[in-house]
Parts: sequence; structure tokens; C-alpha cells
Amino acid sequence: MSITFIVANKSGNSEIAGEKYFTDTTVTITHDFSNSVTEHPVETGVSFSDHVQVKNNRFTLSGVFGAFTLNQYAGDSIGYGKDRVKDAYTFLTRLRNDREVFTLVSKYDVYENCVIESLSIPVNADSATSLYFDLNIIQIRVASTESVSLVKVENVIAPKKDDASGTSNGGKTTNQETGVTYDLLEKLNDAGVDVVKWAAGGDVTPEDELALAHAKANTGSK
Repeated sequence: MSITFIVANKSGNSEIAGEKYFTDTTVTITHDFSNSVTEHPVETGVSFSDHVQVKNNRFTLSGVFGAFTLNQYAGDSIGYGKDRVKDAYTFLTRLRNDREVFTLVSKYDVYENCVIESLSIPVNADSATSLYFDLNIIQIRVASTESVSLVKVENVIAPKKDDASGTSNGGKTTNQETGVTYDLLEKLNDAGVDVVKWAAGGDVTPEDELALAHAKANTGSK
């Protein structure tokens, strides 16, 4: 169940779900927003923001839970009366001991994903019917991940040049065994010659012979 610790703006929180805890008095709360900036020289033309790292937000809170209070807030998970101080102690130590993640509501904003870094509960003559506390709170930054679907491709063989099968000739590839350029074969095919039969030494028609002569003339082959 979600936990919300409300230390300011205590009215109008009826829409908040889960457990809600209200301080009776918030003495002080400090909002610490820090960046870590590189101490090394930054190259000219490089974005300065790439060398600034946003650090976790931190809050220092001092407050009071009292057995007797003038204000009672609807939905407060800590009851009012003689057991309020004891219940408040249980709540604060649970946040710390169980490493509970909670939402902090302050005067300025709502901060999710907060955890207790340290808890201090002093006891003195003034705290007979009240619980005074000091908290150091850190807001954890959350990074989101994105899933990408990959397609598995099998039996893909990269083309490999065989020195015995072809050479470069002015942008044309020539088969060294037959002396025939692939450009010639392409033109023969376009002319309707059965290039498979022709390349295998089979019989060709007179029309094929004529097309061969024209193709050789157009490609410069002999």
C-alpha cells in the first residue's frame, strides 16, 4: 500500500489513496536541489549540460507529533489521543527500518519515491507529551527502459570476392575462365538470348548469334 507523508498543504488531500500521515507541526523543511559539475576543462563547442549531472533531491525535515492537537485531518492513519505519540514513533521507525518508499508532500510540490536516510528522535523535558523528530530524506531518481524487438536472421552469408572468378575492368566484372563480362551477359539476356545455354556451349539459333554480335559491339567485347 502506498504511503504519503504530508508535512504541508494538509487540507484538500482526500483524493490521495493509501496510508496518509500528517505532522501536527512542521518546524522546518529544507529543499536541497544539487548538481554535480565537472571540474575538468570543457572543450569549446561541446554542450556544457553534458558535463552537469543532476543529483538526487534531498530534504531535511524537523517536525512534531503531539498527543493533543487542535487540528485533526481526515484520513490520518495515526489516531488522535494518548496513543498518537506512540503510533507516530512506530510510523517513523518503520519508514527507516523497513526502507519504505513514500511520497512527500511539502509546501511547494509532491515528491515521489522518497526514502529515509537518517532519523533522529530527541527526548527532553519539553517532549513529555510530544514526539520531536528530525529526518533526512532522499528522493530516488527512476530511469525508464525501452524494449526493442529484434528479428533473428539465419543463414546470411556475406559476399566474398574470389580472385579466380573475377577482376575489375573499368567498372565491369570479367570471368577469367571465359573472358566474358557480366555486362555482356546482361545485354544478351535483355536481347532474349538463352544465356544459360550459350554459356554452356550449347546450340544457339542464328538470331542468338546476331544478338551476340550486337551485344559484343555495344560492350566492346571481342
